[in-house]
Amino acid sequence: MIKDSVFNEIKNNLNHPANILLRQNDLFRWEPQSPTRIFYSIADDQVPFMNCVVARDSMTARGASSLLVADLNLTANHSGCINPSLTQTIFFFFAYQKVTSVLEKVMTYSSVRIFPNPATDLFNIDGLERKGETIYVFDGVGKSVYSSINKGRSSTQKDFSGITSGLYFVTIQSP
Repeated sequence: MIKDSVFNEIKNNLNHPANILLRQNDLFRWEPQSPTRIFYSIADDQVPFMNCVVARDSMTARGASSLLVADLNLTANHSGCINPSLTQTIFFFFAYQKVTSVLEKVMTYSSVRIFPNPATDLFNIDGLERKGETIYVFDGVGKSVYSSINKGRSSTQKDFSGITSGLYFVTIQSP
């Protein structure tokens, strides 16, 4: 993908722009300044788990604190690591989330209940208060898998028998 002449120039010139950029982005010599998480699967068939161990050891030697390296699934291959890694990453960032609003008036629902939890096929939402509320359901990576507009009912039942098992988030948005 790189012409031999360009490759040789990069290889033989330590101050070549490509080498300068590579040094600036060298994570092997990087120390995180914020809490950091590294997730892996020991059975990953594409990325050796030792990459995480070497990265952890290098960062720890440079004084990194708040560093966690976790094996999320002892048997998952590369694609099997995706869901647990993304889910744990979302939970990690939720811990640092600051919720703010520019709305003049925030509607609150003091008595909304979503049950059963966990649900298998059907779940209920009770305590809806306004016509036109939008009910959203997001999967563990934030993709919307369902939405509907409340037509003024105080309760509703949703059928999710065709949805893959997993962790989902329900959001109710007022009009």
